[in-house]
Amino acid sequence: SQSPVTVRPGQANVTLLQINLSSAYLFPLKLRTLRLTNRTTGPGTQAQLDAELGTLRLVEDGIIYEDEFSRDPFVAPVNSGTVTFTGLDITIPALGSKRLYVVATVPLAVRDGDALDLMLKQASDLSFEPSLVVSGSFPLDPAGNFPIDGMVAAQLFVTPAPTDSIIAGTSDNLVLNVILPSNGYQ
Repeated sequence: SQSPVTVRPGQANVTLLQINLSSAYLFPLKLRTLRLTNRTTGPGTQAQLDAELGTLRLVEDGIIYEDEFSRDPFVAPVNSGTVTFTGLDITIPALGSKRLYVVATVPLAVRDGDALDLMLKQASDLSFEPSLVVSGSFPLDPAGNFPIDGMVAAQLFVTPAPTDSIIAGTSDNLVLNVILPSNGYQ
């Protein structure tokens, strides 16, 4: 599932996707691999749209730490339209369930007007131990996305103007020096 909201450049701890895994087995299962497909929309190339997701984190049971990467063991970049979390050791209890969240910190170099989005494309994008057949209706592509809107102060580069005196009657005196960033990859 998703809870779409408008996001800002640099926004931390944005939950892009919630995945609920349930087991009907009488023994625990281990999730070993999870692959997601980037459905971010915008006029950019695949590499540019991948960069807008940055490095994603897979979080168990909604425990999201402010110092994000130091505590979350499962992080992965987005490449060629997919993000693959490997080496997972996530236990789904016997006859139980596990809730996972895919969390992002929106990079500063995103394009205003694009929309972040992820989906689980096919059953083979999940691998378990012991090996089993995954059932469900694929692709799992919840409605909605995360539109990128605005510019934030962290994107601006401001340098101090000279502190010299300004002589009356002169023109073209520098009083403000600000560099405005491009609109992401555009």
